[in-house]
Amino acid sequence: MDLTDASAAGIRDDPKSWPPPGHLRLNGFVFGRIAEGPKDAENRKSWLALQPETQPYLQLAKVLKAAGEDDAARLILEEMERLRRRQGDPNSARRMWNKTLDWSIRFGYEPQRAVWGLAILSALGWILYRRSYLAGGMAPTEKVACSDFRQDGRTPTCYEAFSPLVYSVENSLPLVKLGQYEKWKPDPDGSLLKNGKWVKSAGRKKSWFPPLRPLEGLLIFVGLLAPVNLDQVPSRLGRFATSPRGLRWFLWFQILLGWLLATLFLAGVTGIVHKD
Repeated sequence: MDLTDASAAGIRDDPKSWPPPGHLRLNGFVFGRIAEGPKDAENRKSWLALQPETQPYLQLAKVLKAAGEDDAARLILEEMERLRRRQGDPNSARRMWNKTLDWSIRFGYEPQRAVWGLAILSALGWILYRRSYLAGGMAPTEKVACSDFRQDGRTPTCYEAFSPLVYSVENSLPLVKLGQYEKWKPDPDGSLLKNGKWVKSAGRKKSWFPPLRPLEGLLIFVGLLAPVNLDQVPSRLGRFATSPRGLRWFLWFQILLGWLLATLFLAGVTGIVHKD
């Protein structure tokens, strides 16, 4: 079926009427609406996959958007970008970059995916930094406070307390300064970690609500909550992946990935990634 450079007010079709792969030509075909036939993205992507050109994707997306099918139009444009990029430079670096754009912001058509990526990155960092702090893997950057902390696991009352969530968010979002990064760092000495005890500043009272105690026990076991009795030895699982060296590697990874996701978000919002 050759519809190259043809035009029509509308089309009527169904999947049973479509020709075999490689036997459809739609380049330059312009039509006003889908009068009868599937309008969902999955069926129409199968229809477009019967031919090799990218222009029909753009034409179909225009028609779907005019019909109020914005989500379907977006999915068609995303598929067009995948096809266009597969037909481009085949080198490995370019393919990796294209996969990154697809995974993170769907080539700029879903920039909010990068925000979700930053949220997940911050949540993962919160877990790692909290567990490491409770096990003694974090330390103040100020010399006197660091010395005091290494001795008894407490900081001076005038020193800013460690907040693992704020610390993680600050390192995930470029140019965001909340004051935690300058005050705390993974302890290169790791003396508290070597002692195999909880930091004393993590002390707390026993939960007054009995139904929560099984949950408390689980959180203590995985290292996200300190016990009431700080002489209780942390479990091996609770101390897993809390080493300062591993935390520094994660910190560098978090900062670099945060910059990448934030940059891709801005690129997606401004529309400089895709070509309509």
